[in-house]
Amino acid sequence: MLARVRAFNADQVELWERWLLASRPWEEEWLHWGSDGALHGSLPPPEAPGRRSITAGGWCPGLRIRGS
Repeated sequence: MLARVRAFNADQVELWERWLLASRPWEEEWLHWGSDGALHGSLPPPEAPGRRSITAGGWCPGLRIRGS
């Protein structure tokens, strides 16, 4: 039962992170490694703790555009 609750929570966190990134499309231009192994973006990321252009699972809006 506890494993199912943890899995549900992880899914909810991933969905929340994807929503946050989708609502800030300009952050896709920050340099980052996508889960496809490619370097995405062209601008250095800002010095902002906790801000990143990928989810904890490695998804980024560029992958959505490419169909992943």
